[in-house]
Amino acid sequence: MALTYDLGKITDWQSVCQIVAVDDEQMRGIKAGDRVQNPVTTTLIHATMAVGLGSITEANAQQFYARLATYERLFGAFMYRGTDWPEGQGPEITAEEVIAHIGLACNVSDETDSKWSKRMMEHALSDWTRVFTRASERLDKERLAEKIA
Repeated sequence: MALTYDLGKITDWQSVCQIVAVDDEQMRGIKAGDRVQNPVTTTLIHATMAVGLGSITEANAQQFYARLATYERLFGAFMYRGTDWPEGQGPEITAEEVIAHIGLACNVSDETDSKWSKRMMEHALSDWTRVFTRASERLDKERLAEKIA
């Protein structure tokens, strides 16, 4: 099923969800000066799947942000911002950016906190188990090569 979204309930959605392109992006058919979707908006749309919440509302914005911040601590920043971050800020999505997007709605089912926490823990453990296994296999190959030499 395709991910769909609605920005219409975001307060002042055009200024929040759109930016003016600074440079031409020929591969995407974008010219400098075109209005394009804000990368933060695009990131939050996709983040709804990671955080297991289909919308950002007044009632769940704090929960949405907490889950997203947790996700980013476990797996890294959800969005690439380059290296020019505002002072005191890293690449992570900020609480202010989530608040500005209250009203965003996507066709993503809501997960309970326990179901979401379990999914994140399983994903994190799987990732780190895989890292360990690869390191172990690499060391085994190195030891074998030393014995042969």
